[in-house]
Amino acid sequence: MSAISDWLFGTAGEMPLEGDMLRRPDILIPQAAADLILATSYLAILSGLIWFRRRRPDLVRDHRLLALLIGCFLALSAAARLVDAISIWRPVPGMLVLSKAAAALAFAAIIVAMVPLLPNLVRLPSARQLHEANERLRREVAAHESTLLELETARRDLESRVAERTKDLGLVTARFKTALRGSKVYVSSQDRNLRYLAITEPMLGLGIGEIVGRTDEEVLPAEGREEIIALKRRALDSGLPSDGEVGIGQGPTALWYDFHVEPLLDAAGAVVGVTCAAVDITERRRGEDHLRLLLRELTHRSKNLLAVIQAMARQTARHAGSIEAFLDRFGARLQALATSHDLLIQESWHGVSLDGLVRSQLGSYLDRTGSQVLIVGDGVLLKPDVAQSLGLALHELSSNAEKFGALSVPNGRVSIAWRRVAQSDGEGVELLWAESGGPSVGPPARRGFGTLVIEGNLPRSLDARVDLAFAAQGVRCRILIPASRLSPPREGGTRAI
Repeated sequence: MSAISDWLFGTAGEMPLEGDMLRRPDILIPQAAADLILATSYLAILSGLIWFRRRRPDLVRDHRLLALLIGCFLALSAAARLVDAISIWRPVPGMLVLSKAAAALAFAAIIVAMVPLLPNLVRLPSARQLHEANERLRREVAAHESTLLELETARRDLESRVAERTKDLGLVTARFKTALRGSKVYVSSQDRNLRYLAITEPMLGLGIGEIVGRTDEEVLPAEGREEIIALKRRALDSGLPSDGEVGIGQGPTALWYDFHVEPLLDAAGAVVGVTCAAVDITERRRGEDHLRLLLRELTHRSKNLLAVIQAMARQTARHAGSIEAFLDRFGARLQALATSHDLLIQESWHGVSLDGLVRSQLGSYLDRTGSQVLIVGDGVLLKPDVAQSLGLALHELSSNAEKFGALSVPNGRVSIAWRRVAQSDGEGVELLWAESGGPSVGPPARRGFGTLVIEGNLPRSLDARVDLAFAAQGVRCRILIPASRLSPPREGGTRAI
């Protein structure tokens, strides 16, 4: 035990450690080795701290300052140990005292600088706290993801509903446009300067793109423009709807529209433009004009018809041998007039087809088996005043053929053909009645009512040229109807001028 005590603390009365240490290798070498190991350990820890600091640039200010203080402490500690190790072989008392004093001062400064940092360091979260915080964040993220999934599902559902509503709206819009197109209704909107913002259908020969962005002065014809603008200005100024029927254009090509104009309001209730619905009433107005014409014509034709019936009754009575004969002939002629009038009524007094007129007057002969009547001709439309006189003439020719001519025998034939021919006033129609296969025919001994109707009434009432010949092979009648007695075809049918 004394040996160990002497090695650790020295022998009493010996010289101080500094003077005797060089003579004690068993103490010198372990001490020097310990100082070097400690200095190396401090430097290694300092290197690790520097490595960590470089790879964590995200550290806050307090962390960086603490790392700097610890680094300084480690560097000074390593330096102090190195000085201690060197002093073992080469004692420098002043240097040793100076290094220890500097280290003590530096350590004190480090401690003073580190004390204010300790409360912040204490508040740093622990690993458990970080784990719990991470778990809370995960739960919140999961909740947010669930919310986002619900929002995404709701968005898709909303988009699907919007797509369905858009499709339904497109179908409704298409039906609306179809209804407007079929009913000839034009809906438009304009701003306060009457500049078109939108219109549902092309109008007045202009496409939608040619109308939108332009004003009424640039779109509408001069005829009717001022009336239409006045209707719209009235709605703009008063804030109340305005209505009116306005004609656009002149003559037979004029177009008529029934306008309904509504003021267009913004969210504040201020008038910012107009919405206009224009209904094409051209056909209705033409029908009204035609009806007025028919009423005038009806009065005139009624007088003429009564005069014709009176003359027909007088002529029929003159040539009838008995009351029964008079009633038969007069009734047949009245029926011929009624047939012509039925055709006129079917066509609303616009005109009569020549083919229809011929077939109506010879209908009883056409219904027979092996018909003896041949009808040839293209579509010709006669004016209303032609139907009465020509229908009666065809009746007289067919009645004469049935009594005395080709229709009185089974082998007889009647051909009624017509064709268009050029005339000085235009293209007229030539109608030829030709009988064949019947009894031999000669000129009549006296001129009856039929001859009067054909040779007298047709040229006078129709300005027609008539050639009536009683040839031996059968009666032939050529009627040349002038172009002024013909009507041009109507759209979708036939109509008179």
